[in-house]
Amino acid sequence: MQPTPLRAAMTALILCLSTALTAQVDCLGVNGGSALPGTPCDDGLSYTGGIFGDTWNTNCACVGYCDAMWDTGPIGLPGEACNDANPNTINDVWSSTCICSGTCLFGTPGGPCDDNDPLTANDTWDAWGCSCYGYSAMLSGQVFLDMNTDGALNAGDMLLPNRTVTAGAYTTTTDMNGDFTFTLPGGFYSPAAAPGSFDTQAQTLPFIDLTVPGTISSGHLIAMDPTSLQGDVSVHVSSRPPRPGRTNWVTLVAKNEGTQAAAGGTLTYTWDPAQTLSYHFPAGIVVGNTISWSVPTLQPGETFVAHAWPLSSTSAVMGTLYQYTAQVTVPGDAVPGNDVVVLDAEVINSWDPNDKQVTPALLSPDDIAAGRPVDYMIRFQNTGTASAIDVRISDALPIHVNVGSFVFLGSSHPCTTQIAPGGLLEFRFDGINLPDSTSNEPNSHGWVMFRMTPNSYLLPGAVVGNNANIFFDFNAPVLTNTATFEVQLATTVAEGIRSEELRLWPNPARDALNVALDRSLTGACHIALVDAQGRMVRLLQHTPNDRAFTLPLQGLATGLYQLRIEADGLVWNRRFVKE
Repeated sequence: MQPTPLRAAMTALILCLSTALTAQVDCLGVNGGSALPGTPCDDGLSYTGGIFGDTWNTNCACVGYCDAMWDTGPIGLPGEACNDANPNTINDVWSSTCICSGTCLFGTPGGPCDDNDPLTANDTWDAWGCSCYGYSAMLSGQVFLDMNTDGALNAGDMLLPNRTVTAGAYTTTTDMNGDFTFTLPGGFYSPAAAPGSFDTQAQTLPFIDLTVPGTISSGHLIAMDPTSLQGDVSVHVSSRPPRPGRTNWVTLVAKNEGTQAAAGGTLTYTWDPAQTLSYHFPAGIVVGNTISWSVPTLQPGETFVAHAWPLSSTSAVMGTLYQYTAQVTVPGDAVPGNDVVVLDAEVINSWDPNDKQVTPALLSPDDIAAGRPVDYMIRFQNTGTASAIDVRISDALPIHVNVGSFVFLGSSHPCTTQIAPGGLLEFRFDGINLPDSTSNEPNSHGWVMFRMTPNSYLLPGAVVGNNANIFFDFNAPVLTNTATFEVQLATTVAEGIRSEELRLWPNPARDALNVALDRSLTGACHIALVDAQGRMVRLLQHTPNDRAFTLPLQGLATGLYQLRIEADGLVWNRRFVKE
């Protein structure tokens, strides 16, 4: 019996649907797609891949290994252990730029030194403190939005502030007039600007010869062609940790990422109802536990900054999470996905006025795969007895973030920015004349905020820590706390996290850590200690009979750690400091 045309069509449709339903979903979420584990991909890092290429791993993370043309196979992932053959270094690892280096036994990263070359200036220890290098040339120019796309800076074109510019392996940021300046070692350089939400660089500039020491090359214009004319205002928020009976400083930044002016916006901040508002600046409208500010017209690249100081009760319990929400609302905003930020601030019992924070502190594996960035804020205060003429911040960026993803978001005072090879980030507040806290406490503070994107190879459970050195004039550096973000475990496990059921004391701890779990368990506990770089340093097993036990800490280096307990399909995570 011959099938009717209708029956034949139905059979074909059923076969098609059956094939579609049984086809494998690939690493890009495409049903039946070709992006399967073991197939080529691009991790976005120019330093990885090489002759072996980037590939999807079994966790659908795009991974590119550091390799060399003379090797027979991959050497290792950025962040993995290596040996730089230098007896003066320890803890050698591959950096995000595929350089094998360790922590030097001398030299503070970013600290002053002398490379014994009379033709260089601003000599500095590199990101590992093992090499002293200086600069012998200067390169400067301007970045602008070329409204008529003629390649020239004319009336009607817009200068672009806060735009990232690169020259070789060096990175800087434009100031409020769109100007950029590099201090560089000798070589050939072609400056390039990072694209915005709706623009791209018009053309590649020719290489500039800076091989002669003392060369100053200026006036280089980088034209950005708009792909469309739209406004896109994003919001960013950072907070100092709350403390019982004290206020904590919250900073909010709204930034126009688009290609046309954005007007008529509103910035709102909602603080946790467990706190009360002590002060805010500039003036805003307070309703309940929410403040609203009118955002002025923002030209492309411009920012609006607001601050608030919520007060915690004297009975606030250490470890409690206070939730803050920041939102910006602008008519016609083209990218609503960056208009709201939710921040969890953990109550602590002490803090230093020079600190570093990261937001968000918890990322999902989907966030990592999608390239969701994190925002860092470094705050500083002059607690000396006289004004600080210059302030400099050096930050050896963690190996698990993409150095090329740097975006400057704002600062309390004008500053210059530069990233050197290896990931040493510097902010220079030359001539800041920051008052001391005794004579002028309100104006003795400063801050800088920037954005980085974690590398795509980070797996669930990874913890990434980072701190910074702050130099006031020629004094010894002040080291900030370690700001960490972590990648949460799979959703089915993360739903079982009950951090409030896990208690640790004392914190900070020296020789031993007391642990108590307020839950009865039926199976064995797997206990892991993870350091600030995401490396598992100890793995233990514990019977569920005793829900309270003591964990010895002898042999651990000082620093920030995470204690993770897995049992009965649930996970508990808490951080502690080893003194």
